[in-house]
Amino acid sequence: MLKQQGAWSSEKEEESSWLALNQIFQQLTVHRHQFSLNLTTALIEFIFDTFLFVMQDMDISSPAAFVNGGLLRIHVGRKVRTVLQVTRSDIGSVMGKSTDGCQLVAKGSPPVPLTSYVEVIGVAENENTIRAELWTNFGDTFDPSNYDKLCQLANGELKHLFL
Repeated sequence: MLKQQGAWSSEKEEESSWLALNQIFQQLTVHRHQFSLNLTTALIEFIFDTFLFVMQDMDISSPAAFVNGGLLRIHVGRKVRTVLQVTRSDIGSVMGKSTDGCQLVAKGSPPVPLTSYVEVIGVAENENTIRAELWTNFGDTFDPSNYDKLCQLANGELKHLFL
């Protein structure tokens, strides 16, 4: 519900909020002996209720795979996320270079203004096209080699940590 009302400007901000709530909940649970029982119980209930409210709209059933241009082909039909260096932008699509140098197309409504680097989350339609559901500007200075390495690890030796 908060996400639909625009309380968070990005998925990263939403994740950050959830992590903060989780840390507070853990600290209160661990250190509850330092507080009076009534206060601790009330705080824990409030934080837990807030946590449940925040989490109710998060979809964790289909996480987006981290992909570069070369890995996109093995994820056709699935939810993916990638970063593009924008080379051209039209009304309904963005063309760009993936972190491994492949030319990709993201279909949808990109943010305005659009920065040089943009993260796209959506469904891989084919080996070079993503139907974008979420766009996040990553600014004009971004190191694509680090993201490319992340994609390789997330689809290789550390795959079990990501999907």
